[in-house]
Amino acid sequence: MEVRWNPRSGTQRIIAASAAVTTPTASNDSAQLPDSFLHYEPTYQALICKKHGYAIIGLSTHLRDRHSIPAKVRKAIVEKYNGYALLNPKDVPLPPSFGLPFEFLAGPMEAFLCDDKACKFISKNRDNIRKHCNKTHDWKSTKNDRDHWTSVKVQTFFTGGGLERYFIVRVPEDQGTQRADDNSDSERFITTTLSA
Repeated sequence: MEVRWNPRSGTQRIIAASAAVTTPTASNDSAQLPDSFLHYEPTYQALICKKHGYAIIGLSTHLRDRHSIPAKVRKAIVEKYNGYALLNPKDVPLPPSFGLPFEFLAGPMEAFLCDDKACKFISKNRDNIRKHCNKTHDWKSTKNDRDHWTSVKVQTFFTGGGLERYFIVRVPEDQGTQRADDNSDSERFITTTLSA
């Protein structure tokens, strides 16, 4: 048995395990259009917009508001992806730490990981990680312990609306990353086991 999430309506339905995913075809080029800017990630059951670098929650709304796609074409695209298994954002599992970055997600971005081994708190904001370490772990900056966090590279499937859940990725030294936003108030916990 499989639970499928409809990106258009936000509802879930139960599908028998033997039911195959069917992809409706359209009589015009609209059936090929989504493949140029949408990517389905089957392991994490998320539909990613390549142009914007994040997983989509409401496909029809995203196509209308972010890509200005006409209603007829939008309907064909939504029908094409309607049969794909998509998880609610909070249920999308986090990838293992220090894996390679996802090609179609934005980033990697610089962030800060709390040094407390059991904590796993990540923030893109240096002031927030400092406050976290001070309040949660009673840490105070000293000459020998200036920072109680480590700089890491992260990505997230979802952005905005409190849906960000950062996970650590391994980035070669010569690959560029987005800088942590010292003014951002975004912060999230990771729930994966850290291993080098």
